[in-house]
Amino acid sequence: MQLTLSQTTLSQTLTVLQRAIPNKPTLPILSSVLLTAETDQLIISATDLYVGIKTTIPCQVTEPGSCAVPGRVFVETVGQLDSGELSLLSTPQELQIQTKSGTTKLPSQPAEDFPAFPQVEGQPLELPTTLFEEVLSQVAFAASSDITRPVLTSLLWQFSSEGLKVVGTDGFRLSVWESPSVTTSAPVSLLLPAKALQEVGKIASLQKAERLTLVVSTELKQVMCQVGDTSVLIRLLDGEYPPYQKIIPNNITTQIEFDTAEMIAHLKRAMIFARESSNIVQWHITPEFCTISATSATSGTHEGRLPITNQEQASGEIAFNVRYVLDFLQACGSERVWFGMVESLKPAIFKPIDKPASQYVVMPFRVQN
Repeated sequence: MQLTLSQTTLSQTLTVLQRAIPNKPTLPILSSVLLTAETDQLIISATDLYVGIKTTIPCQVTEPGSCAVPGRVFVETVGQLDSGELSLLSTPQELQIQTKSGTTKLPSQPAEDFPAFPQVEGQPLELPTTLFEEVLSQVAFAASSDITRPVLTSLLWQFSSEGLKVVGTDGFRLSVWESPSVTTSAPVSLLLPAKALQEVGKIASLQKAERLTLVVSTELKQVMCQVGDTSVLIRLLDGEYPPYQKIIPNNITTQIEFDTAEMIAHLKRAMIFARESSNIVQWHITPEFCTISATSATSGTHEGRLPITNQEQASGEIAFNVRYVLDFLQACGSERVWFGMVESLKPAIFKPIDKPASQYVVMPFRVQN
């Protein structure tokens, strides 16, 4: 393999690709990236067997070929080279990276040792990038990071003739987002890892892509996300998603509206005093105010009053992990939020006033007075 290409283009591409290089690979070859030169392009691939990324960049190919090289070292080396053209030349044992100022040699392995990317065939589902990014901002933060409960680290995507619904939960909170603009003739339900989808979002942002395509293979249990010249292969998770509909509260007895920015400010103040009590902050709702308080045995107490509007039977007390509420308020992108509760120990619900398709449910905490 022999080719010439731009250092800047290669470095930018590797910045995206390195997200699929595992830190602790289950197989030694997975710490490598696969380089394949064809006609006038270089195809670069990386995978951890759960998420794979393949992308192409233009180049001048003198001799087609392929090899696998140590991924992290290759990424770091290319990133430190001077901008301008560089040449890649492979032999059976090594890859030479040549620039005007020097030569770097990396050990290589046969391309055959690298896991092949499967051909994913199925009905493509097209999504505007803006819609995809909104889904991630509204839902992904609610997914769990606990790998011992893999189903909860995923987002549930439900496509139907009525639209798209995306759900995320970690068992303590639940975020639901809906849109009638994306429909399918037959129902499709997918469990996709939240972290992998966030990587797709970053790639779409870097490439400034207007649309992305999902191709689902239920037989292979994989989804191919196509974003511009980059393909991201994601393995579907197995398992049964929790029956989230059951925890969405009905029969709301207390409901209020408040200014999002003001509530965030109050919660951040209270959080300073809530650190010793597992970040628990108490709300006391009256017809005119929502009083937010937190107590520290060593630092003191804080109490703030937030004016509320459009209240209905506005009275009640409830306590939350302040981080769970802040995550939603900082992501919702709405100036005002509606809040509803049934009683102090039952799930409460938040909805952005100008985004009726989004709702967020939080489990309260018991507080010993």
